[in-house]
Amino acid sequence: MKRLTIAAAASTVMLAASAPASAETNAPSAAATVSVLMQASGPKFDGMTTKEVNGRNLKAVRFATGRAAFVETSEGVWQEYDRQGNPSFRFEETGRDDWSVYMIDRGRNVRMQLDVHRKMVRISQNGAQMADYHAIRAAFAPGGGGGGKFAGMRSDSVNGGNLSGVSFASGNAAFVQMGGGQWQEYNGQGQPSFSFRETHRDEWSVYLVDEGRNVRIQLDVHRKMTRIGQNGGAMSDYQKINRVYRKR
Repeated sequence: MKRLTIAAAASTVMLAASAPASAETNAPSAAATVSVLMQASGPKFDGMTTKEVNGRNLKAVRFATGRAAFVETSEGVWQEYDRQGNPSFRFEETGRDDWSVYMIDRGRNVRMQLDVHRKMVRISQNGAQMADYHAIRAAFAPGGGGGGKFAGMRSDSVNGGNLSGVSFASGNAAFVQMGGGQWQEYNGQGQPSFSFRETHRDEWSVYLVDEGRNVRIQLDVHRKMTRIGQNGGAMSDYQKINRVYRKR
């Protein structure tokens, strides 16, 4: 497959299929790489896990070539990092499915697909057909349990417009915004339970739906209350919110 170059700058990440074999040979172990990344100023994976990652909860991917990576830095915004761990290009998330995240750099007319199932980044330039670009070494989702779910968040000045997560007094139960309009519910053991789609927001609340179970949820920041409606019934108070979070 011919080499694909996203930009001419020397610092640009060059994740081409024709990269020399020595890049793989000389790459540090996965554990060593993660340790270095978490300590340096480049892409950060702290508070994330490599377990049970899919297209709905994907937060970052890492490659074998140095410190190259894609990381979701805020809702719907992805940052590309080059081999030296320097930020290069930013992408806007356009959609997700069960196994992939789709994004675009409109200024350069470059589209990307991060395919977790095939562990492959795919690329399209100037409207061309998508093609395999570079293998993914590791994929990351928000960490489950403890404070990992809320890494990079803060709990001051939270309202319905910026709400990104809520926690409860019962163990590790929580609702966390995953990106792409998706929210994940965690049970008291911190394990993912049900997924919800965000329908809208107002000044003090976020509204969610699980269409498969016909369950509606309201996360009310003002009253610090989760409300629930099932099978078309009226909304009613469900569980008291212990703490609310927004992204930094």
